[in-house]
Amino acid sequence: WVYHRYDHDGGFGDVVNMEGALSVGDAEDYDDPSPPSSSSSWSTGQLLLLDAIFYHLQSVSAYCTMGCMSPVSQSVANTLKRALLVWASILYFGNPVTSSGVLGMVLVVLGVFLYNHMRRLYQS
Repeated sequence: WVYHRYDHDGGFGDVVNMEGALSVGDAEDYDDPSPPSSSSSWSTGQLLLLDAIFYHLQSVSAYCTMGCMSPVSQSVANTLKRALLVWASILYFGNPVTSSGVLGMVLVVLGVFLYNHMRRLYQS
């Protein structure tokens, strides 16, 4: 599928959707309608099974963690986990980061540190 979008520099670019991934480029770069070949030897069924196993392990670990932590601590840890995943995806995929994105990540980390500091203060 090719969708046209307006570029910031005043021109038109094409966004091409190939197997769920969005790519930006010119339409002539995508003349071949066949899907890209994959060098992976994993089948879709094997990947779904692996995903199901990891999802189950994540659910079990979250359930065990809930027994060891308060609900607020669990929520704070989950927020930190999400911020770290965003940070890791930025490093891995090389996506540009806006100033508001940086501010959001700093606020999450600062909030976690403040929460831990206050929790230790009031436990004593």
